[in-house]
Amino acid sequence: MPTPKTPVIRFSTLSRKYGPVVRADKMPDAEWQKAVAEGRFATVYHAENNWCEPVVAVIRRHGCVNTLCKLAFAKPVPPDVGTVVGMRNNDEAWSLCNPE
Repeated sequence: MPTPKTPVIRFSTLSRKYGPVVRADKMPDAEWQKAVAEGRFATVYHAENNWCEPVVAVIRRHGCVNTLCKLAFAKPVPPDVGTVVGMRNNDEAWSLCNPE
């Protein structure tokens, strides 16, 4: 039986409609915990050959391996949207994921 596809959202759309987007380690812990409780967060995964390159993010999911960073959004993303794409060539995504 085929698995249902998870609708995706481009990072630029996510930022415009549900932002601002903030890196988790740049916000107070209480604010991050609130974003997690409300499902307004995502884990960003890096490319296999470049640990600084944001490739994809999964909304409302904590990651462990290949995690580049975690992001929080100002507004909740609809529950049927689970994957963020379009991060590789997006300057805002790069600057959020690689702040130094």
